[in-house]
Amino acid sequence: MERNVISPPDWNAEAKRAASYFADNHFRAHRGAAPWQTLGVCVIFGNDDYAGDDRTKAEVAHVRAALKTTGTTELGFGVDDDKEGYTWAMIVQTEKCEDLVNLVWEGWREANGGEPPDGFEAVQRGQALPAIMDKGNAPTASIN
Repeated sequence: MERNVISPPDWNAEAKRAASYFADNHFRAHRGAAPWQTLGVCVIFGNDDYAGDDRTKAEVAHVRAALKTTGTTELGFGVDDDKEGYTWAMIVQTEKCEDLVNLVWEGWREANGGEPPDGFEAVQRGQALPAIMDKGNAPTASIN
């Protein structure tokens, strides 16, 4: 008897799609995290010039290191095509998206030399949540 085997999703391709989605729909949200289309999966993202800014690469490295210490699995990583790699997205296996928002901001602070100017982070976080909630947090099509 022949069995049909379902191959696992290409998480890097899905992360690239997420990066394009956040670039196109949530550009005001400079960085954050939100549930994605699959139960138990969140996407961490940043609209902060991954392709051109070494600080952003350091921010992502900090996020990866912190994920390892918590035992959270990174499933995929990608950057958008539309804005030439400006927006990045990382898909991780967890349901604790709120914790990831703090994690990505920690990475940003670490990469940018410490605490931001007074009120900067609060303003940015205040813009991010309404921007995400305004348009929803994930496209409706299924992964891969």
